[in-house]
Amino acid sequence: MESFVRNIMFDNYIMEEVLKPIIVSMAVTVAFIHIVSTYIKPNTGYKNTDNFLTYVVAQRGQFAHVALLVGLITLFSDYVLDMVSPE
Repeated sequence: MESFVRNIMFDNYIMEEVLKPIIVSMAVTVAFIHIVSTYIKPNTGYKNTDNFLTYVVAQRGQFAHVALLVGLITLFSDYVLDMVSPE
């Protein structure tokens, strides 16, 4: 019974500390791509902004790939920060 409680506590830790930031970053990425590609048109008059908006619109068909990449980057950055931070 004690190991079962320990596993539940570990699972809650994994969900709170590791998975929640990854899920949030993936959701924000998908929402950003959808909003920008649907409502904002790349005709601002600023070349860099227009290039960025055109790039985001081109990524619309790649929601899953982009979200997965952002999730992996978030996981890796959390891992690096845990390794480097002094305890």
